[in-house]
Amino acid sequence: MSQEALGLSIGIHPTWISHLESGRVNPSWGNVRRLAGGLQVPLSELAALAEDLERKHGRGGPVSPDRPLG
Repeated sequence: MSQEALGLSIGIHPTWISHLESGRVNPSWGNVRRLAGGLQVPLSELAALAEDLERKHGRGGPVSPDRPLG
């Protein structure tokens, strides 16, 4: 699915989706729900995939006060 098609289906500008893919923006919880709906992926599956990616890139696990988010 293109960024334009996804954006049109969920009411989000394709440029924002591009910024999301490149890591320049972080989505709100509401936008995560909209993205999951637009991609027709259960929210729980999207969250599990994100956690897997974070683990692979060394960013998984609990957040401590001295460890920055993301």
